[in-house]
Amino acid sequence: AVKPHIIPSVCADIAKVEGGSDAVIISIAAGVTLATLEGALPKGARVIRVMPNTPCLIGAAASGYSLGSTASSTTEHALHCRGLVST
Repeated sequence: AVKPHIIPSVCADIAKVEGGSDAVIISIAAGVTLATLEGALPKGARVIRVMPNTPCLIGAAASGYSLGSTASSTTEHALHCRGLVST
């Protein structure tokens, strides 16, 4: 888990990793916008922002998600296939 105020540092670390621009980054950091994440990550990194609700603490939640500007329907489909998101 990464607290919102640490996000810039983590994004900088991801940017240093070879292949970081091909990464899929899923964030649940409160108050950190897609634009902030996309601005701090390498160009081309696919960002998805998820906002869980409180019942997720007991495994009975619904979460909304939003794809960033470089995350395509192909990215979304891959997440569905892996059981990470559903509609």
